Order: sequence, then C-alpha cells, then structure tokens
Amino acid sequence: MANNSRFISPQASSHIFENRKFTYKELKLMTANFKEEIGRGGFGSVFLGYLENGNSVAVKMRSKTSSQGDKEFSAEVS
Repeated sequence: MANNSRFISPQASSHIFENRKFTYKELKLMTANFKEEIGRGGFGSVFLGYLENGNSVAVKMRSKTSSQGDKEFSAEVS
C-alpha cells in the first residue's frame, strides 16, 4: 500500500463508511487519480482505492457512454 493516498483518519471505524457519499475529488485522492483499473463492466471501469484506515475499496465509475441508466447503476452499487 505504499504510495497510496489515505483519506479517512486511522481511528475511524468501518461503519462510518456505510452509505457514505464521496465527492469526485475525494475519489481521485483515494484511487491515486484512478491509477489502477481492476475491472470493467457494462457501466464502466472499476478502480482500486484505499481509505485512510487502510481498507481497500473498489471504486466503480459510470461511463458517460454507458447505455444503462442511473437507476440500474444505483441498484448495482447499493
């Protein structure tokens, strides 16, 4: 995890991240500017990110060219 950006304080417990919305700026920080793509699906790319407490997360970004709608995207990531 060297060189990975940290975002939330190390003392934070994981439950504070449940249903948390992140800004685009925060997502860029967590993913080191979307550096490592770990997957791709019908909606777009998935990137590896890290919370400041060390937990790894998958950050799914909806592609502007996705033919699937916002409702389906929300259902998949919820």
